[in-house]
Amino acid sequence: MNQFLKRLVLFLSVPIVMIGLTELICLRNMKKKVEVRFKDLAKSKVLLMGDSQIQRLDSSLFKNNTAMLASSGEPYYVTYSKLNRILDQDSVDAEEVILGIAPHNFSPVYNKILDYDWPEGKKSKKQYFFFLDFPENRYFNFRDMLSPKMVELLWSKPEWGGYVVSEYSNPDSLIIDKIFKNHYEDDSLKYRSEGMQMEYLVRISDLCERSGIKLHLLSTPYHKDYLKRINPKYFELMSLAIDTINYSTRVDFLKDSVVSEFMSDANHLNSAGSEFYTRNLLKQIDIK
Repeated sequence: MNQFLKRLVLFLSVPIVMIGLTELICLRNMKKKVEVRFKDLAKSKVLLMGDSQIQRLDSSLFKNNTAMLASSGEPYYVTYSKLNRILDQDSVDAEEVILGIAPHNFSPVYNKILDYDWPEGKKSKKQYFFFLDFPENRYFNFRDMLSPKMVELLWSKPEWGGYVVSEYSNPDSLIIDKIFKNHYEDDSLKYRSEGMQMEYLVRISDLCERSGIKLHLLSTPYHKDYLKRINPKYFELMSLAIDTINYSTRVDFLKDSVVSEFMSDANHLNSAGSEFYTRNLLKQIDIK
């Protein structure tokens, strides 16, 4: 019986070891590719960062070498991690960071984005896995190395973001209501991520200050019918976060009387709005 058990253990250990080695090789190869991309991004003079609102800025209108790194639903924790990886390169040309900020960045949906017990958090875990350092990784711990889900993570693709173009305009009440519910419907949830969003916003500011990089906080417009439905406490959370930061400038288009023809939905610019507000932004912060 003992001989049988030994053979069984040996038999089972071979595929386990092979799977483990394959995981380590995949992890090493993807981490190398990600590091090469960060090295290349460090050559950019301007970094556009944040969530999907920033993705609607037309980066082609910037004359300096500009990188679009914003991605949909991105928490400041991930933005900080990306920025930290860029500024940690041997040669860094970055001079300006334009970072999105708005009430929805402090809304209940970030409970789900930052917590992988929720479907939104599981999606984020796959999107951002290769950007985050293990010692301070809030999505991942070393016990995950033994989980079957590790294979899924290793084959996931990093979410680098990019410019998003939309030709939709004049959004109707249905799409506005859908986005409002996505951001704020779970208002009864205990808001665990509020402090985390503020914490990493401050860390981003501190990182820019230490590196001598200008930080511009940008609020792009909301549709007026979406704007008026938001509980004032989320504006207060945003204001508190901004007041906590000393090292930044602010460009605020949030409450502009934006024409509906410039909006693709409740909180995103379409191509016409993108051009108009990107040019307006460039005038205000004097980036050529």
